[in-house]
Amino acid sequence: MARGRAHPLRLTAVPEPLEHATQRAICRTLGYEIAPPGRISADGVCWLAIDHAQIVPRSMQDRGVIPGIPDVLILWRGAHFWIEIKRYGPAAVLSPEQQALIPHLIGAGDKVGLVRDVGETLLLLDAWSIPRRRRVTVTA
Repeated sequence: MARGRAHPLRLTAVPEPLEHATQRAICRTLGYEIAPPGRISADGVCWLAIDHAQIVPRSMQDRGVIPGIPDVLILWRGAHFWIEIKRYGPAAVLSPEQQALIPHLIGAGDKVGLVRDVGETLLLLDAWSIPRRRRVTVTA
């Protein structure tokens, strides 16, 4: 059997979902504007992101992450503020799990907002009167 040339191994990058890049940008901004994740700001605000990466089926539920939970939780003055991050375009719709869960969060007295970028996130923080440092500005 004739030996042919070995083909070189070629790795190609898997495109990252747009929401991941947006969430990273929003989380960096929250770190600048409020405090690092999990730390309490001078104004008593704390925030954290929920890890939705699902490598193994059902691994999220096994770790206690429920389907439909929004991406970011902000705690301030005993209240819960949830931020769901969606990308622009026709795919930017709430999942059936989100549509089922979010009314329960609102019914419990929590605030829930939907954002598509850093600018909308800053506007939402201001609408909720959550104290921030106002170090980040967004230009159109």
